[in-house]
Amino acid sequence: MRALIIFLMLILALPPVSGQIAIDSTPHTVSVNLVTDSSGNASEETRLIQGELLGLEYLNGNFTGGGNVTLLDDHGVQIDTYNLSSGNAYRLPGLKYASSSDAWSTYTLSSTLWLNMTEQQDNKTATVRIMYR
Repeated sequence: MRALIIFLMLILALPPVSGQIAIDSTPHTVSVNLVTDSSGNASEETRLIQGELLGLEYLNGNFTGGGNVTLLDDHGVQIDTYNLSSGNAYRLPGLKYASSSDAWSTYTLSSTLWLNMTEQQDNKTATVRIMYR
């Protein structure tokens, strides 16, 4: 009996025969809080994100004027930009929004992401949620 249990444990420890890596299909969210300084600048970096970018949620804290935030990967590729003073927004790949000149495509990430604001309103706050799987 003991030999059978050991044999079963060894079988369970083996990787799948097909050689394919199992992909986690559970959506994950990274929440980034932005706080501008007295010059209206903010720069935050996420942890490493690996997977397909599903969407972005911009939550305006108290921006009433300039509140442009730019989202870049660690290679400098611009993924999105949004003016937080326009209000809260959900942004999804492939959809062009009113008052927007862009419709970003699907991204597969293996990068940290940078959220940057320069010369915007000073001492203001907002949150950006990044959803991926």
